[in-house]
Amino acid sequence: MANGKKDLKQYYSCKRKPDFVTWTAIGLFLIVILLQVYLIVFLPMQLREGETLAYNVARDKMLQNIDVLRSRLPKVKMTDELAEGELQMTRSAFERLMLYTREHRDGLDLAQVTELSQRFQMFDFMLRRWTAKQPQYYLHRETIDQKKYVRMLEKRIQEQETISK
Repeated sequence: MANGKKDLKQYYSCKRKPDFVTWTAIGLFLIVILLQVYLIVFLPMQLREGETLAYNVARDKMLQNIDVLRSRLPKVKMTDELAEGELQMTRSAFERLMLYTREHRDGLDLAQVTELSQRFQMFDFMLRRWTAKQPQYYLHRETIDQKKYVRMLEKRIQEQETISK
């Protein structure tokens, strides 16, 4: 029976001498195996590190924007009472959001950092509107023609009196 196995081995085996093609095939096989190990083990680790890096960059950029806004906000001067009220409301909202961000900056996830960054960009947009050559405000003073409304009320009162008689 030992001869039978030997005959089968000789019949089905590939008789190859170790030449350049053999070593190239072995080398390519090892490279494929190493790439698979890299994809399975090391690539997920690098992706997690990349996410951490993106989170840290976004958080640091947000904190930097807060500092810039914090330094620019007191320099804004308003000439109108209504605009000054708008500035005070904005300043109050900014301070509250900034304090929250400073207190909880280590517990924020990437989505929260992104949302807070967008809110701070809104404050920056408002500052740019106020400090432009022709400032634009969100609140506008409306003037009311009181005489017109008084006449209209008098007319309604007279109508009510005629109806009641």
